[in-house]
Amino acid sequence: ARHSVPSSSPADALASVVAFLEPFAAFKTLTALGIATFGPYDFTRNCIHESSPKPAWRSVNVLEALSGIAGHTYDVVIDTDVNAPAVAEYEILKRTNAQASSCAYITCGTGVGVGLVVNGQAVRGLMHPEGGKIPCALAGAFKNVPTPPLLVESMQDRNFTGVDEKHGMSIEGVAGSHALAELANVKPSDLPTLDDSHPVWECAAHALASCCATLTLMVSPERIVIGGGILRRRCLYVMIRDKVHAMLDGYVYPLSDRAKLDTYIVASEQGDDAGLHGALSLALRTQ
Repeated sequence: ARHSVPSSSPADALASVVAFLEPFAAFKTLTALGIATFGPYDFTRNCIHESSPKPAWRSVNVLEALSGIAGHTYDVVIDTDVNAPAVAEYEILKRTNAQASSCAYITCGTGVGVGLVVNGQAVRGLMHPEGGKIPCALAGAFKNVPTPPLLVESMQDRNFTGVDEKHGMSIEGVAGSHALAELANVKPSDLPTLDDSHPVWECAAHALASCCATLTLMVSPERIVIGGGILRRRCLYVMIRDKVHAMLDGYVYPLSDRAKLDTYIVASEQGDDAGLHGALSLALRTQ
């Protein structure tokens, strides 16, 4: 069953979720619950971190609120809304590659998020991955890939410094929807009306390719899956693969053949339901 609750206060939103789950918990058909939450998330305190851009949700303990509904005991597991899809995509990868141990998931919409699975487990470590904050590769970072002309022009003539309050010219600061709208001089809602040939899409592809190349060199995932609203622009996949191939320049030998990137950097099979499938995958792992 699918149930959506309106964006509201934490108390109201969580109460709506509890009301939906109560019948399942009461009849003991709820055996495990997976939660894919926005971040930053504090796994030590099990709550939304104080640095969250959603002030009302800071320090809210989602795990506690959704545990023990109707007095029923069941497994509850929580991870970020990018780590959870990374787990789901990793499980899909294993269907065709049983030896696979890693996968990266990138989502690009209003912001950019990165989830990672390494050695079969979602990466947490110090906190959790925040790959959208990686600096975007600019002139000279990859000698075979020049900075897109529109990005150069915007930096020089319009003082474009990236739409990321704390990290400026990050991947998110260049490829997020508000950044792309500023580069194209349109409203974010007008981005879908732009033609595939508009130069702003090269800026998006460049930033996301920069993220993919960095992940490949640092983490060496066996697959990178990209989703999110911006990637509804399907031409971006070919552009990203081409740029990653040029950026790596044959150094990562399993990807030296351009054709290999067609199965290395792929679209999510889950589309807009990546988060739901991610939460389900977290729950299934407890069984």
